[in-house]
Amino acid sequence: KQLLDRISTFHNKLTQSVTEKLSMEEIIQSAYNVLKIPILIENLHGDVILQIGLSQDQLQLIKDNQHNLKYTQQYSNNSLFESPAYSKLVSPILINKKHYANCSFIYLSPQSIEEHNHLYLDRISNVTSLCLLYENAQIEEQERLTHTLLDRLIHKKFQSTLDLESYLKFFPFKIQGPFSTTVIRIAQKIETDSLINLHEQLLLFSKDFKSFSIPSLFSIFGENIVILNTQYSDKKSFERLFKSIIRHIEKRNSNYRYFVGMSIPFNDLMQFEKSHEEAKIAENISKQSQLKYYEDLGFLGNFIANMSVDQLHEIAKSMLNELYDFNDPRKKDLLYTLYKYLSNGQKLKETMEGLAISMGGLQYRIKQIELLLNKSLKDSSYSAYLLLILESLILLDELQFN
Repeated sequence: KQLLDRISTFHNKLTQSVTEKLSMEEIIQSAYNVLKIPILIENLHGDVILQIGLSQDQLQLIKDNQHNLKYTQQYSNNSLFESPAYSKLVSPILINKKHYANCSFIYLSPQSIEEHNHLYLDRISNVTSLCLLYENAQIEEQERLTHTLLDRLIHKKFQSTLDLESYLKFFPFKIQGPFSTTVIRIAQKIETDSLINLHEQLLLFSKDFKSFSIPSLFSIFGENIVILNTQYSDKKSFERLFKSIIRHIEKRNSNYRYFVGMSIPFNDLMQFEKSHEEAKIAENISKQSQLKYYEDLGFLGNFIANMSVDQLHEIAKSMLNELYDFNDPRKKDLLYTLYKYLSNGQKLKETMEGLAISMGGLQYRIKQIELLLNKSLKDSSYSAYLLLILESLILLDELQFN
């Protein structure tokens, strides 16, 4: 009876702290003050969300020895794991019946596990789930607001920046230039039947941007995530933080790969449409390097930006003549040879080595190509323009080579 009274008082105190909107750190700290047992909250990938009562050296000890942990006992919903260095009593944190994270008691020698500790851990886990649920609700509410503003920019539902001012006052950060636009495409490394949940992915980026204090707006357009970065003044610093975020998210989504394109910085929100197009073009070419800047595309970026895909295909059809058939394996093979030959400045040796064919085989292919083009590749202006068209088709993913 005394035990149940103590646990009930403990639980009521924690629950009251939630209703008083204390932070999760303050609530877990109050639990630690009562129990004097280190508390560790981690996501399902082992990343620390919050810890109380552990030094940096102790955290490193836990990390270094986690592979030595062995399951030893079950206490209701809690599992006990032990290793020579420490023991860990783990309780699942459930949100909407979904396993979201883990809450643990850490026992470092000579601290021992008391018989009823799992009852206290259950209460801490339940209260933590309330805190995380409330935090997620706040983030989703904030995201709805950012969606509204960014959607108006994406779909051009405004006449001037004055139309947007009624939204700006509700943000926790100042929306001011310089700006840049980021477009993120997500692909599966191994194709599965399950669809990519873009809203869930957007929330992951939003949380990480918030943790790194990067003031940005988020939305979804088509199959991509669109981010408007505000106060974008330090390219190197932003790139470093952004790559850290990508690595962090890829660690949690091992089957996903993220391709990112970024626009040239701009100062007026009225320029957003142009920057969005720049970011989409940069994202299309970010196949080898995951982060690509539009400004690094140089002349090719400007060429594509001022031409529609239909116009590009019309020019390609005219210039490629009989080679304009991307579904014919033989012609596509010749197109690849043409692309490599032009990319290498029409140098036979480099092209031969790149394609791993003989000199005679390469010369035969070039003759075949010239016959189908009905044009000589010795015409330097024609060849230069042809390479530009091929590069543009590849950049826009209209032409793909394995």
